[in-house]
Amino acid sequence: MSKVRWSPETFERVKSIKEYIEQDSPAGAYEFAKGILEQIENIALYPKIGKSAFSETYPNLRFLVWKHYKIYYEYRKEEDIVEIWGVWDARSMIPIRKE
Repeated sequence: MSKVRWSPETFERVKSIKEYIEQDSPAGAYEFAKGILEQIENIALYPKIGKSAFSETYPNLRFLVWKHYKIYYEYRKEEDIVEIWGVWDARSMIPIRKE
């Protein structure tokens, strides 16, 4: 299993999405958080499971779709690390972190 690193922004974003859902549905918020964590565990087990994203600009950047969320991550094979770059609602515009 690859080591997982969350960017601080991504952790806060997932937390804020969960808190937003929790206002109307505590059970829904729990399912959201549980689902995101399960998908990230799958990514750690199978880092190439996601589709390649922006292959010319960011060759190691991939994404996995779960429900209507996209989980963007970078897989660094030589370090065996998966860095979670972002979780976004696939129905909205997706900001990409610039190096």
